[in-house]
Amino acid sequence: QAIANGDYEVFLWVAEPVQSNYRLFDVQIGSGVWRGVGRLNRNEWKKYGPFRTAVSNGKMEIVLKRIVGNPVLSGFAIYSVPPGLPSNE
Repeated sequence: QAIANGDYEVFLWVAEPVQSNYRLFDVQIGSGVWRGVGRLNRNEWKKYGPFRTAVSNGKMEIVLKRIVGNPVLSGFAIYSVPPGLPSNE
């Protein structure tokens, strides 16, 4: 599905139901990378973000790069950012 060109903030939710420190992965969104996502205790969850990215070709790609275990997302949210709004980074 196409997405309008512009700036976006992305949030990710990760949960660990198996065992503590079972998985570790990097997340690539656009040209940026979050390193070391998912290192959680058993039955713990975490919200990551916001991650600011720009879309210029009508699509946003989210890539999970395995380091340990299989990467799993429990949820995600994508919000458009009004033009001119400064980043929180």
